Amino acid sequence: LDLRTGLIQEENDGPMTVPRPKQNHARSRVPVYDWATLRPTLDKDRYYAVIGPRSRSNLSGMAPVLKNELLAVSRETLSTAWSSAARDQDFSGVTFLAAPTVFGERLLVPILAQGAYALQCIESSTGAPVYRVHIHSGGSTFARAPSVPAIVYGGTAFVLSNAGTIAAIDAYTGTLLWVRKYERTHPTLPKPRAFRSRNSSLSTAAYFQETSIDGFVPSEMIVADGRVIFAPADGKVLMCLDGASGEPLWM
Repeated sequence: LDLRTGLIQEENDGPMTVPRPKQNHARSRVPVYDWATLRPTLDKDRYYAVIGPRSRSNLSGMAPVLKNELLAVSRETLSTAWSSAARDQDFSGVTFLAAPTVFGERLLVPILAQGAYALQCIESSTGAPVYRVHIHSGGSTFARAPSVPAIVYGGTAFVLSNAGTIAAIDAYTGTLLWVRKYERTHPTLPKPRAFRSRNSSLSTAAYFQETSIDGFVPSEMIVADGRVIFAPADGKVLMCLDGASGEPLWM
């Protein structure tokens, strides 16, 4: 867009609309996921973005939430350079959880692969996978836990899954340096009272219900002076960790 007039100068060759929501069906766009995924990143040659399913056909259950693709678009022509959808043998069953982080000639992106949370490294020029580091499985009541983009500091990639863990990974080699199951509540403060849900139903029919997140919205990580500060979506504490060891410095 032209900043002065708002007129379109160029546009890419992808879809311009998203499927309309259907009652009791998972949507291809869920606001808390959009916050982490629907933002473009770029390097000197390309734009990168995570997009939802291009069609609702043959998508049932949680597939609209779990199925997406990573797209690379030429900055010069806005044409598609590559897409993860064209590499089904490499990214089958993979859900991209956040916008990719540019690291030299590579991209680092948190993923969910067959129920396991991991960090995926991809060649930015071709879309070919370089390495995948498994971090943990489970830890969330959500079909796809919210996430935030990875942050690289001093050659270390920090990955917050918002499903129970934060991890430090060597961004060059893919070596897992440490992983911490973070505290969801402050260990020395009284636990909040639990409230019973008033919703009840005698129906056994399958249905989809959007569940609110009890805690912070997914926070960006702040990494400075070797410290990592974050507030997990499924927790009630703001905390600071030592980036070298993963040990808490304050909460």
